[in-house]
Amino acid sequence: MNQKTLKRHTAIASFGFAFFCLLWILLSWLLLPIAEGRNDYSLMIMDPEWFLVSLMGLLSSVFGIFAVFGIYHTIYESGGPLLLIGIVLLVLGIFCEFATLTWDTFIWPVVCANDQYISFVRSWIFIVSPQFKAYIAIMLVSLFTGSILTAVALVRSRRFGKPVPWMLMLGILLYGAGHFSLMFLTMVGLCIYSLAFTIIGIRLLKE
Repeated sequence: MNQKTLKRHTAIASFGFAFFCLLWILLSWLLLPIAEGRNDYSLMIMDPEWFLVSLMGLLSSVFGIFAVFGIYHTIYESGGPLLLIGIVLLVLGIFCEFATLTWDTFIWPVVCANDQYISFVRSWIFIVSPQFKAYIAIMLVSLFTGSILTAVALVRSRRFGKPVPWMLMLGILLYGAGHFSLMFLTMVGLCIYSLAFTIIGIRLLKE
């Protein structure tokens, strides 16, 4: 694959990530009972629109993996070891997110459809378990550290303009903070993060 084709495919993957991520946020806000779901997560899962919303998140993670790999291959010469480490951690974090969204899309609706097992969700038995907490911690640390290192590498490489690295850092910071406070912060962080990938896609098409 020549460099021009790689850039075009990376741009498409970046646009795909941003599009599905923003659609995921918008549909979550408009269609799901988020306020009620804070007390009973099963209410969101049993909502008729749940599958559509979670599928958008799942597709965003798929495009995100390809976008991140593409970005590395387009700037690896100027990014150095810092970029490599950042990309590896970022891909690991997105893979963890992908796994979580796979459960959201295909597993939890089956669990909640059975009166015998829905208590597993309503009692938060999985979420409060040490194993699940460790998994989420690995995901968040990988996403945060990977994004920060990648952003620093982008600053050093002087690619994609000055706003993009700062948008990546601010976006992932708000996304992580939202897991411990308000879901609104998570959504704002993802919006900023998505816009950074949109800019990356536009610049790659112009090169």
